[in-house]
Amino acid sequence: MELENYKTIVFDLGGTLMKFEGMPLNWSDYYYQGFNKINEHFGLGLSDAVIDKSTEILKSYNPRNKYREYDIMPVVLFDEAMAGWSNIPDIREAIEVFFSGIGLKAKVFDYSKKLIAIWTGCKDMCRRAFNYTVRKIED
Repeated sequence: MELENYKTIVFDLGGTLMKFEGMPLNWSDYYYQGFNKINEHFGLGLSDAVIDKSTEILKSYNPRNKYREYDIMPVVLFDEAMAGWSNIPDIREAIEVFFSGIGLKAKVFDYSKKLIAIWTGCKDMCRRAFNYTVRKIED
């Protein structure tokens, strides 16, 4: 996925530039739903117990459940959460499926769109500064 294909990169999810409508600040209760979506999407046949274990592993890293002062890349978190599975799909695709399964609806605030339009040169700066999966956010 090349950054040239995107007009905007939203990097603040704290309610300043955007929010996820209808989602609480702590998403832990939605993790089972996300892992179940991975299970269904890839036809893995995982048991409830296996999904529960993955859910608990991911919850153990949630900073709203257990305080930490550093960020952990999603691939690291999901690699550990899915380590006990007998068939592990592509980790990056699984992460995308997980988040599609928890029903995130992005709302970018109108003032943010105007502000982002001013930030020329952000694409090159973001390419150098960040090593995150880029996701397309629909209006």
